[in-house]
Amino acid sequence: MAGTPPNVCMFGTGEYTTGFTDKGASTSDKSTGVVALVMLDLRLRGKIGRLGMCGVQGPKLPAVRAHMASALGGFVGIEPGCIETWPADDVVDPSAFQQARPARSPHCACTIFCCTRMVFGRACTEPALLAARRFE
Repeated sequence: MAGTPPNVCMFGTGEYTTGFTDKGASTSDKSTGVVALVMLDLRLRGKIGRLGMCGVQGPKLPAVRAHMASALGGFVGIEPGCIETWPADDVVDPSAFQQARPARSPHCACTIFCCTRMVFGRACTEPALLAARRFE
């Protein structure tokens, strides 16, 4: 499908991606995050399609989403709420990347910014990410 913007999945939910740390909002120069901000801007410009974010700690995700809404929601056209997240909010799952739908699309791109080498290594070689699949 020529002209179809790629879907993007961001692996990692930490400071560089979202501006959120285990202690809450970052106080560094990355307080709004870097990766998600750029992806949201690219989505606003029509350069990417669906946008997802995958971590390991589902219970952390509501706070991450609230932080992103607060830090980025005031920018015209930027919609942090459009980001699909995995795993579910009540689940801790090192294999959640297998569920990340944008990464299973024929036209996809992934960013990987995570501190867990095991997750990084598995995400880079996982057949679920390498195979071109359609959204469910």
